[in-house]
Amino acid sequence: MAYPTSMVDHLIGIEDLLPKHLKALETGMMMRLQIKDLCLLQRRQKLLTGRP
Repeated sequence: MAYPTSMVDHLIGIEDLLPKHLKALETGMMMRLQIKDLCLLQRRQKLLTGRP
């Protein structure tokens, strides 16, 4: 069964978009981790210095 061209184009389009999408997801995850680390660092510093 032959696919209509639009279907093939659609699939190819998805293939092209996926790497970019994954990259964006990765970057987002990294940023979220860094923010979490910053929050933990700040909390630790507050505990060490005894400041509210």
